[in-house]
Amino acid sequence: METQSIDFIDTEYGDQLLRLLREKVFHVTTTKAYRRILKDGFIFGNQDEKYPPNAGSLKSFGRYRGWVCLFDLRGKSDKEIDDALTRYYFLGPSWFKEYFQDYTESRLVYLLMSETCYDQLVPNQEGRTSWNDGSGYIQYIPDIECWFPGKMPIGLIEKAICVRIRNSVRKADPF
Repeated sequence: METQSIDFIDTEYGDQLLRLLREKVFHVTTTKAYRRILKDGFIFGNQDEKYPPNAGSLKSFGRYRGWVCLFDLRGKSDKEIDDALTRYYFLGPSWFKEYFQDYTESRLVYLLMSETCYDQLVPNQEGRTSWNDGSGYIQYIPDIECWFPGKMPIGLIEKAICVRIRNSVRKADPF
């Protein structure tokens, strides 16, 4: 698996990061969870809460089924991507951010799937047709989210983009 590391320090990073993700299918996680994924050899759907679930996945359609949640930016328009970002800001989810006295920092890893695996994906339309199955697990991201059924071997990942986003905290103006 190829690995790329990028630091964004006190800079607007969204456009640059998005350029790396366009036309790709990927999973986003924290650096800490990535280390466990490497150790386990799989990305798990987290149905059993092996990893602490974030607020965005508590009622997740895919997680409930034991599927790995992915973002599919293949062939998506700017509007579709912007709409998805308003629902789930995958370029820097706030619940992955750590707060320090002088700065905030997110350490994220974007795991890009190999194109050879795309035929194994559960398409977004499945969320649309099955969301109201009575389970109460109905949250999914229209047009962008797709899933890998079951645990995903890390051998299906072609590249890991390790990203550090660090922003200085502005000091209060004494005047």
